[in-house]
Amino acid sequence: MHPNKDCSEAQLRRRFETVLAEGGDAVWCANPDEVINYHATRRHTAIETLEDGADGQRYRLRAPSLPDAVSCTELTLELVTEARWCARPRVCVGPQTIIPQLVRPRTLRFTVEACDGLEISIGKSRSLASS
Repeated sequence: MHPNKDCSEAQLRRRFETVLAEGGDAVWCANPDEVINYHATRRHTAIETLEDGADGQRYRLRAPSLPDAVSCTELTLELVTEARWCARPRVCVGPQTIIPQLVRPRTLRFTVEACDGLEISIGKSRSLASS
């Protein structure tokens, strides 16, 4: 066995037991392909700020060089915003309005299917005016 890459069944069991003992229910166990897709999507996606003012925030995702082999491009994002947008949170992701999770004061969490040019907004922007 290679000391850094392979392990016996007993060693693997001890590793999992340690992870579960430390993380409990907060441990995320994923398919390795999903992990690779997530990291590749994060590495190839940038966030461009379009507006950050009193009436709202708007962003655009840029992912022009995302490899074709990436089969799942979901990203979980956290948006730190004004408290007034967190009372009844609504985030516009492209043409859809979603209800994000409030995870900390002023911090909203939501998952999007990342693609080049996707716009995300919160506040009194045109796309949220009818929500």
